[in-house]
Amino acid sequence: MNDYITPMEKLFAVIGPPLREGRGLTDEEVVMGNKLLVYISCCLAGRAYPLGDIPEDLVVQVKHQVFEFLIRLHSADSSEEEEVFPYIRTLLHFDTREFLNVLAMTFEDFKNDKQALEYQQRIVDILLQIHHLGHLHDKTVAESSLSWTEMTHEVMVDNPDFTPSQVGGLFTFLARQLAKPDNTLFVNRKLFDQVLEFLCCPDDDSRHTERQQVLLELLQVGGVVQFNEGRLLALAEKAKFYQICEFLYEKKHLYDRIIECYLRDPLRKVEIFSYIHNLLSMPGYSPEEKQAVKDKALQHMQVSTYTETYTQLSLNFYPDPSVVVG
Repeated sequence: MNDYITPMEKLFAVIGPPLREGRGLTDEEVVMGNKLLVYISCCLAGRAYPLGDIPEDLVVQVKHQVFEFLIRLHSADSSEEEEVFPYIRTLLHFDTREFLNVLAMTFEDFKNDKQALEYQQRIVDILLQIHHLGHLHDKTVAESSLSWTEMTHEVMVDNPDFTPSQVGGLFTFLARQLAKPDNTLFVNRKLFDQVLEFLCCPDDDSRHTERQQVLLELLQVGGVVQFNEGRLLALAEKAKFYQICEFLYEKKHLYDRIIECYLRDPLRKVEIFSYIHNLLSMPGYSPEEKQAVKDKALQHMQVSTYTETYTQLSLNFYPDPSVVVG
């Protein structure tokens, strides 16, 4: 009775071993993993699982017990090979996004709980350590001669444990937390610089669309304030992340430069006509901005392979035919 830890231990015992061994989970194990996430969410929100509420006088105690359990350095029956923070590591591998969603919802209620705020910072530190240090044990961390920055940079780029979506998901989660007006979290800005380099690596053609989408989501939730925009744009251009370039040009109202983004992007090249038409047709843009877009479009009309569509655009937006045909 009033034991909220044993159910978690039993559920971790089901999904932990196959995830550590890199095996795919059975349908039953997936169900158990989802049940574990729901159970943790309930405990941290003061609700009993599956129904009802935790007794009011136990709510804070249970919340702290669950946090203490999750941030344990090792499990009760750990072996020498067990990696540090096995419970958080297991949840990240099971479903990174949903685990971070559970934390995000929980963090919403932390404003008046000083102890909970300390757990919040501790969990964020552990999340960063796991993502950046990969397969390390507590002894390895303690004995390493590398500085923290050197370790995080080295393993962040080369660590195969987490996909770009998982790494980006973590930093999107962090960006949302840091963007809150009452934020108390501290995250070293250098880590955002390193994840930017990781996602924009021009020598890595794998998962190109995924890496760009992850970075775009990170920027859209407020992560852009963590970066030097000039450096961000340079890295995005080098990585051929044209949607990132568009995002930054849009922010600066440089709409004419967005035309180049569409033209250089094989996946979106045919969408350029819709972009030009919409911008020139819709209110909200200054005459100068529209003229700059017209001029840029005109530069490309003579060499375009989409002559028919450009002709239609010219009839709509260039009343003097001599301007188009020269």
